[in-house]
Amino acid sequence: MSCGRSGATGSHSNAQPRQPGKAAGLAGAGDRRRHGVPCHAVDPPPARPTAGTDRNHRPGAAAGKRRTRMGTQELGFRSLHEEVGPVDLAVTGRIPPWLRGALVRTGPALFEVGSSSYRHWFDGLAMLYRFGFGGGGVRYASRFVRSRGYEAARTEQRIAHGEFATAPDRGVLGRIGALFRASEPSDNANVNVLIRRDGAFALTETPRPVAFDPATLETLGPTPFTDGLNGQVTTAHPHIDARRGVQVNYLLEFGRRSCIHVLEQPLDGRERRLLASVPVDRPAYMHSFGLTDRYVVLVEPPLRVHPLRMRFSTRPFIARYRWQRGEGTRFRLVDRSDGSVTTVEGESCFAFHQVNAFDDGDDVTIDLCAYPDAAIVDNLSLDRLRGPGTSGVARSRLLRYRLPRTGGTARVEEISPEPAELPRIHEGASAGRRYASLWAASTRSAESGFFDRINRIDVENGSRAAKWEQDGCYAGEPLFIPRPGGSSEADGAVVSLILDSVAQRSALLVLDAKDLVELARAELPHIVPFNFHGRHTSGAEPADTVA
Repeated sequence: MSCGRSGATGSHSNAQPRQPGKAAGLAGAGDRRRHGVPCHAVDPPPARPTAGTDRNHRPGAAAGKRRTRMGTQELGFRSLHEEVGPVDLAVTGRIPPWLRGALVRTGPALFEVGSSSYRHWFDGLAMLYRFGFGGGGVRYASRFVRSRGYEAARTEQRIAHGEFATAPDRGVLGRIGALFRASEPSDNANVNVLIRRDGAFALTETPRPVAFDPATLETLGPTPFTDGLNGQVTTAHPHIDARRGVQVNYLLEFGRRSCIHVLEQPLDGRERRLLASVPVDRPAYMHSFGLTDRYVVLVEPPLRVHPLRMRFSTRPFIARYRWQRGEGTRFRLVDRSDGSVTTVEGESCFAFHQVNAFDDGDDVTIDLCAYPDAAIVDNLSLDRLRGPGTSGVARSRLLRYRLPRTGGTARVEEISPEPAELPRIHEGASAGRRYASLWAASTRSAESGFFDRINRIDVENGSRAAKWEQDGCYAGEPLFIPRPGGSSEADGAVVSLILDSVAQRSALLVLDAKDLVELARAELPHIVPFNFHGRHTSGAEPADTVA
């Protein structure tokens, strides 16, 4: 299965064999106790300064060092060394009695190893978080993902494996040797979690899902596929098509003739089926994609890499890509019935996240949280995010692209003027279909240092239907949980892991999904670094019932 012989790995990192083990911090960890449960912690070593900025169209280059201002979003980009729980959290307000099961999240938590520091928010070593609901209470636990990168860092006290925007500490001989040997993909699963019939998995942008126990967060280990399909890069945003009982994703294979392989996988098996292979000369960085009843919608921004650069460069993964000024964004419509591919050209944009996609007469519609270019990648470097709160983050636009099913040129329109990121919808009712509501993290002004508002957007008229904000608080992904038997698309709760920079602690916020009125919040015993994505699972463990 190939569009051509693979000649490169294009991975995020080197990988070494890993042995799962019991909970432990990095070298030097002590068994401390907090809230009556064991906590493993490490006193952080001094981090070395990052290098200066290279702004020559090289995403991932570090920004110049800035002074830190306390009491801002900087607190959310400090390392978390402790593993906690399970512990019952103090709750103010009232958790809806129907809200049960558990919220499981992943994200970067450890940004320093030995005397070295990761350079980007996307790079930190992964930690899993679990919030169990029951009896009106919340039970919390956190555990590091025992990835190869984590175990190597723990053993060697250095950044042994490269990540999204950080190269490994190889030394001079190691850098020379890296030019002549392929590296294996990273399994630092800090982007998303997936709950399937056959288990729970932590994901990153390489095809190395890491299985874990959703009740205890114990790392169970890598879960290789059984189909022999090759590729080095994927997305941590696969789609679950419950109506067909399949998971859909893509797999990028670098080679003399690189290919995007579009795959379907049963929800209870490890063997994927090849739906289509799309040849590409210079692969684009694609963080997510769209899915409708009829089509897989690939979104290729003009942030591209030459396969030889991916193979022979020792620069970090994303720094090998270049923004191609003057090029537009290319959309591929892959017909799910026969694998045929239609290409549609569109205006230039960059997006991490698609919101939703659906079939719309003679068009296929996809909604994106879009930026004019890829500068947002640099804006999310730790050096910038730890800077003054007035530095601001790039503000995306909610754009709708209408793609003719017969090919040609996309038509684009603005859904809403409200900035939006980390978007969520009612997946069970709306994924792949026309929809009315979305929830997103947003910014209150252009000077906001990070996401400090949650919006519900009325997609049909573009208005902000509701908002939540609080001075000194920063918002995480607003995940929608439907109320059982709910009567509308917005009937349920939204949960978000927020940072209160004034109180200097994190909290799990529970909002009414329709009007974003606060129903309850559960205070955590520490600050959780800002993380990315999570899932709610409806199955409740007996231990989640709080007396």
